[in-house]
Amino acid sequence: MSKRGLLYIIFIVLFVLAVFLRQQVVIHNEKREITSVTALWKFEGKPVVVKKIIRDDIKSYTKVTVIKLSDKDYAAYVPKKIQEKIKVGQKIFKDDTGGNSMGVVSAVSQNIDVDSGLFVVSMDFNNFNDTEYDVVYINTESFEDVICLPRDVIISENNEDFVWVVEDGKARKKNVTIESHNGYGSIIKEGLNEDDPVIFKGYTNIFDGDKLNIITDLSEDNK
Repeated sequence: MSKRGLLYIIFIVLFVLAVFLRQQVVIHNEKREITSVTALWKFEGKPVVVKKIIRDDIKSYTKVTVIKLSDKDYAAYVPKKIQEKIKVGQKIFKDDTGGNSMGVVSAVSQNIDVDSGLFVVSMDFNNFNDTEYDVVYINTESFEDVICLPRDVIISENNEDFVWVVEDGKARKKNVTIESHNGYGSIIKEGLNEDDPVIFKGYTNIFDGDKLNIITDLSEDNK
């Protein structure tokens, strides 16, 4: 083998060795960081954001697409299950938070439209912008004195729904029964009581009995 060939081989070996050593350093640092975080959680508790549950009145809004029939005539085509929930005089909103209404339902057809296979809901608007409000929301259902949670707080595993709550500074799994859910969140039928401290953020990688570090309590938002 020539001298130049030998130098090439030595260079390649050194390069591969350098890459391997660098990988080992990175892996070691990552493990050390994970170990440090785990140790910190064991000492101070897993950081979480907690909110005490309250009972409240919740409104459910249905999104419908508005079609301009003429200069002043607007309508939406909806299936039977939505048509049954819409009444003449119901207010129309630009989003699912309510607020100031932009119009009302003026008529609800009781007969199916043969062309679309849907029911026609006529609407009167205070000020309709074709491009801005082609989609509107109607309050089709209300729930009084209920517990409502965001969907992402509820965890589903093995055909069970549960949330994480705080008991004596530790994480406890609490099974819940969901009555219904929609854009407003999930209405809880059973499993939670008012003032139960539910973990709203930081609930991933939690195990029953884990020590918790409550970094923020959102309960004040309910007052």
